[in-house]
Amino acid sequence: KQKFIKELAEEGGLRRIKHFVEARYVEEGDLGTMSFWHHCIPFLKIITHGELRSSLVLEKSVGTIYNIVYGHSGERAIPFFRHVVNHLLRIAAVQQPPDFGNAVLSTVSAILMTLNINQSASVQEEFVEIVQDLRKCLHGASEYIARGADPELRRVEQKLRMAEAIPLSQIPQEPKAETSFTFEVDVDMPGEFSIHGPRHDNDKASIAEIRILPTPAEILSTMRNEYLPMRNYSVKAHHLPPGIERILDTQFRLLREDTSGQLRDAVRYLLDAREKNPNKDVKQPNGTQTIIYKNVVLERLQADERDGLQLQVTFDQPQRLVGANPKPNVIARTAWWSHSRFLQTGALLCLVDQQNGFTFLIVAEREVEELTDRHHQDTEFTEDLAGTVRNLSGHPLRALVSLKLVDAANDVSTIVREYHRQLKFKSQDNYVLPFLVEFPGLLFASFEPILRFLQKMSDGTIPFSKLIAPEGNGLNDHPEASETGDAVIKVPPPLYLMRGNVTLDLSTILKEPSANTRLTHSIQRPCSILDLYTHTTLDRGQCEALLGGLSRELALIQGPPGTGKSYVGLQIVKVLLHNKHKMKMGPIICVCYTNHALDQFLVELLKHGVTKMVRLGSRSKAEELKELTLRNVAAKVDTTFVERSTTRTLKTDLTGLQEHLDDLCLQLSKMNNWTVLRDHLQKNHPQIERQLFRKTTPGDETDSGWQTVTHRKPADAINDWLNLRPSLTVNQLLNCQDVSELHKADRARLKGIWEEEIRQEILHQLKRSITEFKAKKEELEMTMHERDRRCLEDAEIIGVTTTGLSGNASLLRKLKAKVMICEEAAEVLESHTLTALLPSVEHAILIGDHQQLRPHIANYNLSMESRQGVNYALDESLFERLTKEKYGPARLSFPFATLDTQRRMHPSISQLVRRTLYPDLRDHERTKTHCEVDGMARRLFWLNHNQLEAGADQSDPSGVSKSNNFEIEMVGALVKHLIKQGSYGKNDIAVLTPYLGQLMKLRRKMGDMFEIMVGEKDQEELDLVEDVEEVKTDVILKAPAKPKQDIRKGKLLNEIRLATVDNFQGEEAKVIVISLVRCNPAHRCGFLKTSNRINVLLSRARNGMYIIGNADTARPVSMWSDVLTLLNREGNFGDALELRCPRHADKQILISTPDDFLRFSPEGGCDERCGKRLLNCGHTCIHKCHSDVLHKAVVCLEECKRKLPGCDHACPIPCGKECEKCVVRILQVLLPCGHTSYGVPCHRAQNPAEIRCSRSVKKRVPGCGHERDVACHVDVTSSTFRCVTICDKNLLCGHQCKGKCYECRSVPNAEDQHVKCKSPCGRGFNTCGHSCPKECHGEAACGLCEQRCELRCSHSRCTKKCSEACTPCAEQCTWSCVHRGACNMPCAVPCDVLPCSKRCEQVLECGHQCPSVCGEQCPRKELCQVPECGAPENLDAVVDFVCMETYKEIDLNTNPIILLPCGHFFCMDTVDGLMQMTDVYEYDKDGNLVGQKPQSAWIETIQPSQTRCPSCRRPISSINRYNRVAKGVMVEALNKKFLAMAHESFLSLEKEVSDAERVLHESRNTLEADIQSTLTQVGRDGKNQKKSISTFLHSRHAKLNLLAQNALAFVESTSKEEQPYGRIHSLVADCIRRKRVTDASYTIDDISFSPRYGLEGQVLVLRVHWAYLYDLLQISNLASVVGRPVDSKSLIRNIVKPLGDLKVMCKRLEENAAQALYPRQQVEAILYHARFVGLQLNLPDTTPPVKEPKEQNINETRKRERESLDEALEICQQKPGSTRGLKALIEEAQKMMRESVFYSPVTTDEQRAVYEAMRSELRGTGHWYYCVNRHPFTVGECGMPMAQARCPQCDAPIGGQNHVPVTGVSRAADLDEQFGG
Repeated sequence: KQKFIKELAEEGGLRRIKHFVEARYVEEGDLGTMSFWHHCIPFLKIITHGELRSSLVLEKSVGTIYNIVYGHSGERAIPFFRHVVNHLLRIAAVQQPPDFGNAVLSTVSAILMTLNINQSASVQEEFVEIVQDLRKCLHGASEYIARGADPELRRVEQKLRMAEAIPLSQIPQEPKAETSFTFEVDVDMPGEFSIHGPRHDNDKASIAEIRILPTPAEILSTMRNEYLPMRNYSVKAHHLPPGIERILDTQFRLLREDTSGQLRDAVRYLLDAREKNPNKDVKQPNGTQTIIYKNVVLERLQADERDGLQLQVTFDQPQRLVGANPKPNVIARTAWWSHSRFLQTGALLCLVDQQNGFTFLIVAEREVEELTDRHHQDTEFTEDLAGTVRNLSGHPLRALVSLKLVDAANDVSTIVREYHRQLKFKSQDNYVLPFLVEFPGLLFASFEPILRFLQKMSDGTIPFSKLIAPEGNGLNDHPEASETGDAVIKVPPPLYLMRGNVTLDLSTILKEPSANTRLTHSIQRPCSILDLYTHTTLDRGQCEALLGGLSRELALIQGPPGTGKSYVGLQIVKVLLHNKHKMKMGPIICVCYTNHALDQFLVELLKHGVTKMVRLGSRSKAEELKELTLRNVAAKVDTTFVERSTTRTLKTDLTGLQEHLDDLCLQLSKMNNWTVLRDHLQKNHPQIERQLFRKTTPGDETDSGWQTVTHRKPADAINDWLNLRPSLTVNQLLNCQDVSELHKADRARLKGIWEEEIRQEILHQLKRSITEFKAKKEELEMTMHERDRRCLEDAEIIGVTTTGLSGNASLLRKLKAKVMICEEAAEVLESHTLTALLPSVEHAILIGDHQQLRPHIANYNLSMESRQGVNYALDESLFERLTKEKYGPARLSFPFATLDTQRRMHPSISQLVRRTLYPDLRDHERTKTHCEVDGMARRLFWLNHNQLEAGADQSDPSGVSKSNNFEIEMVGALVKHLIKQGSYGKNDIAVLTPYLGQLMKLRRKMGDMFEIMVGEKDQEELDLVEDVEEVKTDVILKAPAKPKQDIRKGKLLNEIRLATVDNFQGEEAKVIVISLVRCNPAHRCGFLKTSNRINVLLSRARNGMYIIGNADTARPVSMWSDVLTLLNREGNFGDALELRCPRHADKQILISTPDDFLRFSPEGGCDERCGKRLLNCGHTCIHKCHSDVLHKAVVCLEECKRKLPGCDHACPIPCGKECEKCVVRILQVLLPCGHTSYGVPCHRAQNPAEIRCSRSVKKRVPGCGHERDVACHVDVTSSTFRCVTICDKNLLCGHQCKGKCYECRSVPNAEDQHVKCKSPCGRGFNTCGHSCPKECHGEAACGLCEQRCELRCSHSRCTKKCSEACTPCAEQCTWSCVHRGACNMPCAVPCDVLPCSKRCEQVLECGHQCPSVCGEQCPRKELCQVPECGAPENLDAVVDFVCMETYKEIDLNTNPIILLPCGHFFCMDTVDGLMQMTDVYEYDKDGNLVGQKPQSAWIETIQPSQTRCPSCRRPISSINRYNRVAKGVMVEALNKKFLAMAHESFLSLEKEVSDAERVLHESRNTLEADIQSTLTQVGRDGKNQKKSISTFLHSRHAKLNLLAQNALAFVESTSKEEQPYGRIHSLVADCIRRKRVTDASYTIDDISFSPRYGLEGQVLVLRVHWAYLYDLLQISNLASVVGRPVDSKSLIRNIVKPLGDLKVMCKRLEENAAQALYPRQQVEAILYHARFVGLQLNLPDTTPPVKEPKEQNINETRKRERESLDEALEICQQKPGSTRGLKALIEEAQKMMRESVFYSPVTTDEQRAVYEAMRSELRGTGHWYYCVNRHPFTVGECGMPMAQARCPQCDAPIGGQNHVPVTGVSRAADLDEQFGG
């Protein structure tokens, strides 16, 4: 559907719409004509379809459609709708067909949509006549048709009436005569209607034009009061006539005054107070809480992906965090900010600068210091006062928070101005920094959505407006009187019930469902109350309410306390859901005032089997509803293609805008930089820029004689210019053409003008970007909400609080929900209820009680409780207003059902509200059986006292500070007494008070005695008030104390409910304790003077209620007076509260003070001793008198007299506890097995057979035969016994099995099967001396070594991993000898000096000559050959393995010793033989070293096994004499590491390329749609905006671009120069350049280098470019691109541009691969060259010609490429192994040359197999070999090949048989042995 509508809004669809709108239809036509019924009406149904009207993601498309329908100034819509209505009039005059009603509905909906989307449409006068005729079509129509079309037709008429009033809004005029509408002089109307003119810039006649938050002008306006309309229907009291628009206007203005008005007055008062005394803290007189943060610095402006623009500000830490003693440390500050309610995310603030500029802000992000171990361990560390401020708590003096602008587009200029001022002047001492004002009690998100939607609803688009605004109806348009004759109006039934005369099945609420009982209800045949009462659990009042709720489109149900309002609502929902298949009513919206009430209602529905529900909001505490939140439900639903496509596009746009905003913020931060000013002057004032910044010659002079000075540097130009002071007259200044002639003051002023120009330029871009970002963000949110809307449409129940509904109003108003049920409707503001009446609602049920609590508001002067507030009555709910409403001249009332049977209160309690408020309220029979209150003589009592309240002499309208210390103590003592009765469970007792101050003190008092459960709303308010109070720092540093547990309570009650009266409505408890608080000489009752609040207070208790308060203070209130009379009459009033002892019922106990409880009832009984015998032991209870429950819990502490079983030992346990088994130790016990057990507890010694012998014995395990040491009692023959002997058998992998015996035996099927081997792999790596540390992995490859590299030299050690190629050491070699001289080579290069064979001439510490060879390190004295010095074991060691001579026998002068790094030593001849010195050096006939042999002659003949210590087999290294051998082997090792690393890197990069090719290939199915969604977007004017294709291409090819860069980097990293031999060669060449050596005896052949990976990397580069060019070719052929010549040509240019370079690269690659004998890369180079040539030859003729030297003929080019491909095909046939997978690609290329057919660059299965095989070419383990062409490969662990194969690179024979390699294969040095593997 979404895709269809999107296509309808595109060019082709819009042409079709235009055709339908401009057509002329006939009643009945032939095939060639346009028929009214077959063409026009279906067209109207399509453009008014519910999916089209409700979709959030399609709003732009829908707007485009209706823009086309409307045309310019209605040129299409007016003739079209005129034509349609004429048809309808003719049809209505004859006979209405069955589909006539739908035709009218579709026409009305189309007109309404046209008016809504096209703002100018409502002023077209032709629409008035069209709508009047459309109204005539409904005359004589059925009631269903008339009522179905009437709501939308009324909205159309309201829009047209509002348009008529537009001219009147400009100039006040006399009202029309027929309305009798005149203004009174004493009513100062709003805006332009006021005779004095607007009060300020936010004083508007239309609420749609009023800004939600106060403007600066509004705050500073104090001359006239704001216009506040009164709640009456007098035409003189309002600028709008009576009607729904007037109600909406009134509600908006009053609600705004109650919310934004607080901000206005608070800031205004703050400014006045600070002006009088700047240093004094200000306390708001009206109770509005404000927090001030001083010395605010705007640190930086920054872009944010969520908010668009954020600003980071710093300010002084609150005084409590800097002025306390001791001063809080970072831990204390972090704790305070973490738990504080201040500056929470979403909090509202106002920034006030020194010029009284006001900017409203919202907290976007807040952070506190992240505490580390250092903070906790070192609490005395010194904090850096000059450090950077990063968060709220990290700095001792300053705090930082991130804010966002409420109205960024309008307020950003103020912020930028202040930011600029601070950049310039904040360092000056006289600069006054701004301050921030926070309003903790006011959350912007809680009122802004409501006000915003009231503005949108101001056009009157609201259902039931005829009933809601009775005085707005015409003289003949009032509701009819009800047929019952009760002086009430007739409320019609819900429209959906009239569709097909629906009959409701009521069987779902039957108390005993049966086939014989059939209960139904319909409009024609309503169910009787008697039948409903008889067959359901409802009482008569509930029956009447249920039927009324089902039968009236707007139903009111009043439910006095305890009458089951929620239960009736639940039954109504059950009936509607049971019959949902009969009527299309959509989801039912269930609205509640609190989260708690909503959770209760939804959980009850869940219990009755309703599962298709969605709970909006995240504050649900019900576990059952966790998975039913909108977020969790929507997460399981997939988004549509259109949504995903739109989301991607919008996110891309937002990212671009964010980057642009970041750039602008950066420019703002640099505004004071001279370069910014220079750039601005260069752009806008080039002549001035030249004068200031361009250097001139000393002789240049100005016309006025001034010489232009050459500045020291450009940065000083401005300062030098500002400080020069030529003296000019005024005329000279005015006529000055040279800025150097200006006076200093004028220069500064001119510089300020330039800076202002810069700021304005940036500001203009900033505003535009912010506005665009906001629009895109809203569009993205709507798109993402579309999935939410679908989830809600599919639900049966949608649960939401009134606050949550306002926040989701835009989403909910798109639903087709026809039923709305509002719980506690009398507690909901009328404005909130109006927003809940969605446009689609046809049935609203309001359940509440207007005689209980009214809605909560902040401004007392707008409340019905104040004398002034009665005129405004903002806290009068819609429910209450309708119950009082009068309709028409007959003054008819609105009908509402009242429940009359209460099931909560005992009759003695219910009489208090029955005789004062509810005379018809009856008590259910079961209420008379409610239990008495244990421990109390009476269930109802008023304890009177005369203890004055705290703070009674202070004026406090908010009442927060009111408390009464006597009542706190009394309540605590009474609740403790009740709990001691032991008969009350969780939440059975509740303590209520009207004041938050009293609630706080009660919580603190009882927090030490009980676990207190506080309601969510009270908790929020308490937290807020406690935060506002000054808190001592030492309290902050302490951890909160845990509630104390009274050990005497045992399992008794540990939770009570503590709440204010206002937050306990709808709740109940068995026992209620009330603290009235107020007691003052003036007898001011305060909050409890209204009957509504008194009603709630007195109706919460089930069994008992106890009121503690001063009667004289309450008695002036009429209802309290009546209540006191009733209490006095029944004896339930007095100065002493009578208790009742459960043990001594006749004893009178009177309590007047808290201490009386301790005196007369310390344990909940009386003051006598209990004396009752304890039930279990017979001892007497020694406690004070208490309840039976506590008596049963008493633990007797006397000695236990009971005999222990089986012995004569005395029981050591107190009498009151259960006896335990005897634990006296028995010294020796003989066991049945013959062993003796020692120190056995008595109860175990009584049965020796059950004692388990723990003596260790040997037993043989059957099955495996292992012998185990086990405890004597262990049965090894049991099936449960497990032999844990280690298996130790040899596994196939070569390891021994480390599994336990029972584990291997339990492996299924298995003889010779074992548990998985978990030994370390142990295979040695072939590039280092390490072994694989992984857990044994069988035949799977080990990979590369990840351990630290062990290669080192005398200078340093390699820090890389073994798998990474080492960098050769470039330091100078340290080897030197007095005979041979020093080595001139770098450390990594084999030495150029010949080893010295003479004995060392140094002397040991013992004084004898060194025994070692010259040039080596001298040994310790223990190796001296002199017997007196040398150790005997050293002297007797064999050191000459040729003559087998010992150390003491050899001649050191001719054969000195070599000391190895491992500590062993041998004679020089022995070690020379091991190191194969004769293969490395040239010797003369006398055996003297005379020269070096080339490295290539010996490097591969060195046997690593011979270069090890003969004793310990460790490698021989760090011996200078053998440096040439060791370094040669090391360089070879580096080369192999390099090859292994390059191999892995290539395979990883190839896989990324393959994946990228696959992604592009798979996305081509949707390529056309993706391109279209990018290229065409609808602008705000409804027209298509064409965009460039470059953004789409950049996003699509981002991965390919990155891969191309990575491939080039790989080629560079594998070049000859970067390989180890290349680096060594560079080091040698450097030595030659620096003349350290004159002849490089160390040479490197080209055969030492490996060109393979450089060639493969180049192939990847070509491959990536081919994928890119092929994709561009496919995009250029799309229809959407072909039709855009500019984009098409751009694509072709992008294809052509790189072709020349790519073809050159192909040729170079072909030559290099052929030379290096790599046939695969040679063939691939030919293949890609042919592809690029074929691509070039097949491009359109419009492309620019590509220069081809010496070749102009296309046929010759094709011929040459075909010949090249034939050559490549021949190579493939000759080298099938190395060119596997390429033959098919060459054949495709040949076909491309013949037929111009291109194939998608996707890796084939055969190619994938080739790359997979490559992974085993160079393994990390095994042995290295080279083929005849020097291509390396590895062979498995045995060391020599066992099978013949072909080289994967050149197809040369490799491998071998029987461990013998084929001819030409050579083995490389085994590095694993070299490094000790």
